[in-house]
Amino acid sequence: MIMRFILHFILTIVLWMMLLPLRAQETTIRGRVMEQRMETPLEAASVVIQGDGYEAMQITEGDGTYRFDGLKPGRYMLFVSLVGYQSRGQIEVIAHVGKESVVDVHLLERVVKLDEVSVTAWRDRHRPTNELAAVSARSFNAEDTRRYAGSLNDPSRMAANFAGISGANDARNDIIIRGNSPSGLLWRFEGVDIPNPNHFGAFGSTGGPVSMLNNNLLGASDFLTGAFPAEYGNALAGSFDLTLRRGNTEKHEFVGQVGYNGFELGAEGPLGLKGKSSYLINYRYSTLALFDLIGLGGFTGTGTAIPAYQDVSFKLYWETEKYGTFEAFGLGGISDIDLAVNEGDSTNFYAQTGRDTYFSSRAGIVGLKHTIRLKGDWQLRSILSANQLQQATRIDSLLPDSDERALFFGDRFVENRYQAHVRLQKKFNAKNFLRIGAIAQHIDFNLRDSVARMGMFFPLRESDGNTQLVQLYGQYQYKFDDQWTLSGGLHGMYLFLNDTYVIEPRASLSYDINSSHALSAAFGRHSQVQSMLSFFYQGRASTELTNLNLGFSRSDHYVLSYSYRPSQLWLIKMEVYYQDLFDIPVSEDIGTFSMINFGADFGIPSVRNLFNGGTGYNTGVEWTIERRFARNFYLLSTTSIFDSRFRGSDGVLRETAFNGNYVTNLLGGYEFSLSAKTLLSVDVRNTLAGGRRMTPIDLEASRQKGEEVLMTDRAYEEQLPTYHRLDVRLTLRINGRKNMQEWFVDFQNVTNRQNPFIRTYNPATEDILTINQLGFLPMFNYRILF
Repeated sequence: MIMRFILHFILTIVLWMMLLPLRAQETTIRGRVMEQRMETPLEAASVVIQGDGYEAMQITEGDGTYRFDGLKPGRYMLFVSLVGYQSRGQIEVIAHVGKESVVDVHLLERVVKLDEVSVTAWRDRHRPTNELAAVSARSFNAEDTRRYAGSLNDPSRMAANFAGISGANDARNDIIIRGNSPSGLLWRFEGVDIPNPNHFGAFGSTGGPVSMLNNNLLGASDFLTGAFPAEYGNALAGSFDLTLRRGNTEKHEFVGQVGYNGFELGAEGPLGLKGKSSYLINYRYSTLALFDLIGLGGFTGTGTAIPAYQDVSFKLYWETEKYGTFEAFGLGGISDIDLAVNEGDSTNFYAQTGRDTYFSSRAGIVGLKHTIRLKGDWQLRSILSANQLQQATRIDSLLPDSDERALFFGDRFVENRYQAHVRLQKKFNAKNFLRIGAIAQHIDFNLRDSVARMGMFFPLRESDGNTQLVQLYGQYQYKFDDQWTLSGGLHGMYLFLNDTYVIEPRASLSYDINSSHALSAAFGRHSQVQSMLSFFYQGRASTELTNLNLGFSRSDHYVLSYSYRPSQLWLIKMEVYYQDLFDIPVSEDIGTFSMINFGADFGIPSVRNLFNGGTGYNTGVEWTIERRFARNFYLLSTTSIFDSRFRGSDGVLRETAFNGNYVTNLLGGYEFSLSAKTLLSVDVRNTLAGGRRMTPIDLEASRQKGEEVLMTDRAYEEQLPTYHRLDVRLTLRINGRKNMQEWFVDFQNVTNRQNPFIRTYNPATEDILTINQLGFLPMFNYRILF
């Protein structure tokens, strides 16, 4: 009853806000100008704002702040400069009624000092916030997750538009980076390495159907896809380095939103503490579960399989004069779904013929962060955090010649991680910069699962205990001048579970030939710990842990990058890469098995007798042509051509499961001004990619056995037809007197193309069944800022 009351109250508030009168409106753009590496405020920087015939300038105060009040809602550009620093320009800001736009700008100190300033901004728009990342990295913000058609406000789905990235499944947000398994991705949240941040996310995977990350709270974040800096470890493919923005330190603001990702409310504002302080919080509840709760479950289109989930995100910020800044942050979600196909419902997603599946997951993280400037211009950042991932599954099977059900499979996995991350850095001068750090994790686990065979239950895992993982890193950057930059570092890991360790060198060299051309090269050795589920799999017939001594999977990344900027609006970039994978877990018993091929589903395979004897490689070329948003439109074109291969214990070189060979994306959008307060945006995305790789089904053997039998000696030889999808998004934005309202509809797969997803054997028809990806599907969303 309480939950029902809360949901009715939220609906009432949002409907009331939609009826507010629309009259003249004003808003504010403000922020701080800071030094790029140490984030110290810069005084006397010039900040120029332009937009819609308006132009003004301000000089920053001693604390680096600037402020423009009384602005009409719309798009503006900021130009920031300071003698002795590389200037920034063409910084896009979208000003809304009901929300102040707080934009912090970072400037990098010049090695060669000049008596005047020159704006070189386009380069900075694409470079990551982490200055140590020289190749295969770019920054993004919340607006990027909203802009692209088909992204559904999800950072992972947005990243699938970038060069080198492909999606694995329309119904999930797993991403394949340069032919690597999705499980090779590292999620870092506010400086903390976290488990899968997705609803219905399973152990050993990094994706899921719905993200727990709320784009309304995202700050400037980085996405890295190869040869990343030394501070990132325990990943083979890439990293999402995510931050939450700080809440408004001056006024209280609110957001309401309903759409594909859920029904949500958020708030932010000052905490009232001495010094600058703020809170930022957002709660979200499943839209389909809400409909079911109020009696509209029959209209969801998912039958009895209602995906029920909810999540909360928050950040508290306090800046003091003497003791640095303090931050508390958190992210948590719970999710449940019942796929009861035996109840006569044939519309459930992910259902298995003759089996009912009941799945639930719990994930959460809380952390405390302290940043302080020490004597000698050192900066110390300390983070303490705790996170948990839980998973529970029950599968009931229909008994032969009966309507009764019997438990076929069950699991309950729990993993708790307690982490400390300490980072110390110093900018000695404009040429020399050092960053060192340590990450220590204490891991508690409880792993239980079993399966029924011939009327008996056999345990697959029965383990609980703990272990520790320690990571140390250091990276030094030297700038010869404003053109040449050299960076080198080391990352080390030690796993106490089986006393294994790795030491990984990293290096990069960048040369800015002039304001239009730049070259970069980078090398990195990267390693990843196996999932606890792999270590502690014992199988049905034995209690021996044959996988306990597995070492790290490893990969050497080589990247060469060239970029050309014909103007401040356009970027043309090409990267060539080669990745040499080795020490990959393979099976003594199954010659074609390799862990390199898994990670894009609801779990990882359960296989005994694994050892680090597998190899593989990924190689390819990718290019990006991008025109940033200006004069009402933008354009993004990315193309990747790649080859991904592996060797199992049989020594045969084969295609990996993720070797689609190519993917190309073309995106664009135009914004129409319908009136002074109303904008209509049209965004389009077209994706063309090589089909998924499959292991052929032995149809005759499957008919004889009554279940699917694969031709394992021909692993991943079969490739499904080309994947093609066209998405169109329409967005209407209206600025009222005290609020901004936004409606959008995302028409996914507007041509209703039937893209094959998988082929499987159907015992009922004794034939091969092709299951397609999502067809035409409109997604609606409403957002209000007030």
